Amino acid sequence: MKYVVVATALPSLVALASCAPRPFVRTDGPVTSDGVAVALVGQRCEREPWDKYSDVLTLDMHVQVTNASAKALALAPKQVKLIARGYRGAPDQTAPDDIDGPRTVAPGSSAPLRLKFRRVGNARCNQEMQLALDHAFALDGREVGFRPIAFLPERSDR
Repeated sequence: MKYVVVATALPSLVALASCAPRPFVRTDGPVTSDGVAVALVGQRCEREPWDKYSDVLTLDMHVQVTNASAKALALAPKQVKLIARGYRGAPDQTAPDDIDGPRTVAPGSSAPLRLKFRRVGNARCNQEMQLALDHAFALDGREVGFRPIAFLPERSDR
């Protein structure tokens, strides 16, 4: 009976583990400004063929936003941009397709933010990318400025 329970539970554990975010190979974070910190905490990166000439990169990013200021922090997650370069050409910016998380973070608290990017154009999971945070955070209507966070999602491109 014990073996049946373990064997039955194993596929669901494997499925759960495959959906869990993985750590980044490298990240230049967290970035801080005006009492606000943004840290990259996990990711899932996949690349699939889209057509004969380009692929689709899907990057699911788990971000931690900490507001140590005395004011509420307003978030505009659609303003966050993934900056990535494919096999050739200049890097371009991609807005998130899907967002899961708060639109405000109370003073003295933290909140997880999940951003899912879908980028067509031969970007790879094992290449350097950046997360641009321009115009995405504000305290009392005043934009909080951050430098982009450079990161490497994976060691290999599966």
